Parts: sequence; C-alpha cells; structure tokens
Amino acid sequence: MNDSRRRCLRAPAALAAGVLSVRVSTSAAQGTDPGWRTWDELLRRHVAWNAAGTASTVDYRGFGAERAALGRVLDEFSSVTRAAYDGLSRDARLAFLINAYNAFTIELILTRYPDLKSIKDLGSFVQSPWKKKF
Repeated sequence: MNDSRRRCLRAPAALAAGVLSVRVSTSAAQGTDPGWRTWDELLRRHVAWNAAGTASTVDYRGFGAERAALGRVLDEFSSVTRAAYDGLSRDARLAFLINAYNAFTIELILTRYPDLKSIKDLGSFVQSPWKKKF
C-alpha cells in the first residue's frame, strides 16, 4: 500500500512482539480458538515491517475497514475463561496477553481515527490513554 493511502500512528510498543507471538502460538491455539486465526490474518494484512524487520507500521484505515472482524477477535479474546487461560503454557499466556492488549489498543485508536496523530491524543492532561476503561 502506498504512503498516501496509509495513515499511520505510532504503533503500540508491544505490537511487533504480538505479531511474532501470534505466529509462534497460532498452531497450538487454532484448533480451539478461531479468534487467533482471524487476528493473525488481520495482522498479516494490516501490519507492514520495514526491510530490516526492526519496526512495523500499522494500517489503521485497513483495520477500520475490517472492524467487524476485529470485533469478533475481541469477542473471542474476551470469552477466554480463567480456567482456559490458566491451562495455557507460560509462553501461550504471554502471547495471549500481548495480542489482547494490541487488539484492544487498535480498537481504542479506531474510536477516534483518523482524527488523531498519536495514541496520546486519546488521553487528557489528567488521564493517560493507557488508563482508560473501555
């Protein structure tokens, strides 16, 4: 996608780790959680890596066009029970938390996109955007 069609914000810090984590953990989770597969597909379509593989760019417009799919992912992540979470390996729990954080952060950004330049614009003088409840 060319730069004129892509409006980018600074990506959440953990997003790069989230992309990698999903690919590591997807094979184990796909059989029981279709949200992982959908999330992985969304990431593949809407996150681009630089040539060195050291930084990523998020296509929020693309995520916005597929907001229904993102909503299904959020529903899947939200439906994970404590027992199911506790049954995951340490690495799978970490991947789950990173991916849930990133998916919900993208949803939060989309609540004001394209009318913001940074995720910090979602906060205020007295409240950090990372402390918002939604």
